[in-house]
Amino acid sequence: MKLKVLKIISLSCVLAMGITNMASAATPSTQKALTHLKVNQYYILYTAPKAPYIDTKQRLMVPLRSISELLGAEVTYNAKSKMANIVFSNHQLRLTSDSKAAYLNDMKITMDTVPVIYENSMIIPLKIILDAFQIKANLNSAYGYINIQDSRLLKTRMFSNFEEFDSSMNSLVDDEEAFVPLQTKITTTAGKSDQAVQVTITAQNITEKSIPTGREDLHPVFLTKGKYLLDSDGAWPDSKARIRPSVKKDEKIQRSWDFSVQNNDPLLYILVKGRTFSQSINN
Repeated sequence: MKLKVLKIISLSCVLAMGITNMASAATPSTQKALTHLKVNQYYILYTAPKAPYIDTKQRLMVPLRSISELLGAEVTYNAKSKMANIVFSNHQLRLTSDSKAAYLNDMKITMDTVPVIYENSMIIPLKIILDAFQIKANLNSAYGYINIQDSRLLKTRMFSNFEEFDSSMNSLVDDEEAFVPLQTKITTTAGKSDQAVQVTITAQNITEKSIPTGREDLHPVFLTKGKYLLDSDGAWPDSKARIRPSVKKDEKIQRSWDFSVQNNDPLLYILVKGRTFSQSINN
């Protein structure tokens, strides 16, 4: 049976996914990042302006914005005082750039590091968030990422919107934990009004068996402030299904996606599920 999955969708309109012509005078910019974080069913591969990363003291650092929009906390930031206020699950946490002092419900906490500013965004240690809001996490020692499982998380309107749209293929999912993404490479080329974006994800088959042709579903979601972009698999007249070749046991694969974003609505997040389907969906 041949099935078709979903095209790229916007919160406000439908977009066409395809390779964008890059301006010849533009200089591509490339970011590479390892996978350090998983929240519930999603691996968090990128959070603007910088993917989650391990600092020199082995702390996992994340952009403040991701705490608000990914975890579902209410966040305000005062650029003048460089102070952030985070409210989640009836608790309030205050952080200040370049200060080890934090305040949880007005009780002072001394951190072993400080929030830093990167491209006008505050980057904070994830551990202070986990401890303050009693969010349980563990380290996946085999692949080196922090695994967070908490039913309170990922409940924002943004997640509800694209998960509702994306749910049509859920009945065909055979294994939700078939792949672990290892590395992401993002190359952007600026145009006058938009950016051409190429995202390449390297992932490993962890099913301990070979995966037949058409069943691999390394399933990313690319998010801007106003749009979410998903795989295009022939669901529209001018779209073509992504090729899904067979995958050997323990094999590492690379998959790439090309699209464009407006300069005033840049790429904010890349999330991915590493799944397989119960049957082939190749055209």
